[in-house]
Amino acid sequence: MAKIQDPKAATLHTLLSGLYGRPVEVQVAPKFEPTSIKPCVIAVYIGNEDQVMGLLVCSFAAAGYLGAALSLLPKSVADESIKKGSLDEGLLENFREVANICSSLFTEHVGSRVHLQTVLAKAVAPPPEHKAFMQSAVRTDVLVDVQGYGSGPISIRVGKST
Repeated sequence: MAKIQDPKAATLHTLLSGLYGRPVEVQVAPKFEPTSIKPCVIAVYIGNEDQVMGLLVCSFAAAGYLGAALSLLPKSVADESIKKGSLDEGLLENFREVANICSSLFTEHVGSRVHLQTVLAKAVAPPPEHKAFMQSAVRTDVLVDVQGYGSGPISIRVGKST
């Protein structure tokens, strides 16, 4: 894999590679936006004053493969959930753990502690309270590929909501 130029992508690569103990590729990718055709999973991160500080916008493929790989579930479990367009509770809970670990992606940028508030399981658009945030946030879009599972796009959105 070529050296990652974006610092958020490099940090995500380091976090995921350490978590899984297997090769994980993270490459800068075209912008990823949820739609009714491409619903997603959104992890919402808040700061000390309960203000939204970041979003991790993940395709079902990315969330499903990251969730399955965490507890070494067979790839077919993730494939089936992705195909039906909804992550089962086990995959979603595993993804929440991954999302919780990813809170450090936001801490450096905002200069204070950031933690996972919630995971929105099947978003076709950002919730109304995050729409302006999604449009104005500093962002990094990547394609994550977990060896032996598969790949999917993720958009890392950093900033304060307005």
